[in-house]
Amino acid sequence: MIRLAALPRRTSHTECSARTPTAVGVPPPESVCERATSGFRRRVAAVACSAAGSALVAAWSVAEAIVWPLVPELVLFALLLAAPRAGVRLIPAAVLASMAGGLCTLALATVGAAPAAPLVTERMRVAVAEQTAAEGPHAVRHQPLSGIPFKVYAAEAGRAGVAPLPFLGTAIGHRGLRIATVGTACALLGVVLGRWPHRYVPVVATGAALFTVGLALVVTGWT
Repeated sequence: MIRLAALPRRTSHTECSARTPTAVGVPPPESVCERATSGFRRRVAAVACSAAGSALVAAWSVAEAIVWPLVPELVLFALLLAAPRAGVRLIPAAVLASMAGGLCTLALATVGAAPAAPLVTERMRVAVAEQTAAEGPHAVRHQPLSGIPFKVYAAEAGRAGVAPLPFLGTAIGHRGLRIATVGTACALLGVVLGRWPHRYVPVVATGAALFTVGLALVVTGWT
């Protein structure tokens, strides 16, 4: 008696789905754009954690306190979103370098050699000169909320003959504190963003756009 071989049982759709690598619980592969964004974030993080990152932040902060128009918080934002742990080095570097630049501007203004800074209006200078005449070294306490660049306060302090050490003490307690506070907030945001590394570039671009708008509003408001 001839027996027919048993035909293979047809596999159900459910069983096939369970065997495929795209089953529920397996995340979809990153797109090319997401991989590129994540890779760019890793490169920025490598810079932030290196000596070059510290040098960049220090140079940026010194320059901003003399003539550069972009605040140190901007570069801290970009670096600390990629490498939050680098904040323990970069935030103090930004604060100390900004104070050093402020003292440099004060010294230059004392001898009438402070450079003209872009985006600084005459109305800013007049307001800071009046505050300095009334409050001396303590006038710089108005800087964090006024929107007027730190360099303007340093220059007017030099022209008014303010002593460097009292100016430095007030500047650290206000301007330095603002840099440290914003830098810490950037590092905390970087920790949260670490769960979605492919969103690094859009977040940085959005922050830069908001800063640009804010800068334009400040300059317009003091014009």
